[in-house]
Amino acid sequence: MAEKRIDEVEKQKRIYQVSLLLRRRPTGFIVQFIAENWGLEKRQAFNYIRLAKEEWARYFANMKSSGIGYHITQMREIKDKAYGNDDLRLVFDIAKEEAKLMGMEIERKEIGGPGSFAEFMKATIAKEKELKAHDRNR
Repeated sequence: MAEKRIDEVEKQKRIYQVSLLLRRRPTGFIVQFIAENWGLEKRQAFNYIRLAKEEWARYFANMKSSGIGYHITQMREIKDKAYGNDDLRLVFDIAKEEAKLMGMEIERKEIGGPGSFAEFMKATIAKEKELKAHDRNR
């Protein structure tokens, strides 16, 4: 059920709509959506999906030129599949990894690690013991 040719503005609108769907829906859903709403065949639907992914890649490439955009795009594709499978734990883990890649990770210090309060207290107690031992030896 092929439709007549569309203009460039309509094409860009469709690519944008598919790119929004790519954020939350699996590919199979998008192919079905395109077929039902635009009357296009599977091959044409995959062309729109490819164009939308290229738009995402360009967006992220502009965000950071270090290649992070590609990895985020890949992670979002996996996250979309996890959403489709209702695997919220995986969605959460991927979101944390995305944040790391984008430099938004909050630094966590281990309890008792260098710079922690526990490490400070250990050093203070050791210093006090050393001073007491020194005073006794006088």
